[in-house]
Order: sequence, then structure tokens, then C-alpha cells
Amino acid sequence: MLYDIAKKTASPIYFDIDPYSFSIYGNRIIYNDMFNGMFTGMYDIATKKHINLPFTYVSDPNFYGNKVVYDEQRNIGGYDIYIAQI
Repeated sequence: MLYDIAKKTASPIYFDIDPYSFSIYGNRIIYNDMFNGMFTGMYDIATKKHINLPFTYVSDPNFYGNKVVYDEQRNIGGYDIYIAQI
């Protein structure tokens, strides 16, 4: 559910996916889809459209302004942190 604090209303957001590990910033929600091949995508609340991001599944995606910050296991035993412009 998406809750609008100013209007005090709740609206469902329907996904044909299994969102996991998501974050919200402005009108955008970034998430991982564990059900359909573990890709990373974004949902635009205003347009009600999903946008696939140019990288595959990443751990704990979050927003930093108009950038996405995420970590990805690149080496055995460790993770690297990345920032991607969207």
C-alpha cells in the first residue's frame, strides 16, 4: 500500500513480480524481483510504470538523490559498493 500522508489515503500498488529489498525516493520505488530471475527494477508512482534498470540483481538498493547506491558481491567473501546514475 502507498499511503499519502497529506491526503490521508491509501492506494494499492500492484506488481506482477515479487518485490524484495525495496526503497522509495520521490515518485520512484526501486526493488529486486526475486520471482522473475532476480533483476533490479524501478516503479514510477506518477506514471504507474515499471522501469528495468541496466544492472541485474543487487543487494539492498537505495536512493541517494537521483542516484542508486547498492552493493554487489564481486569477490568471494566480500561486497563492493556502487553508485549508479539513473
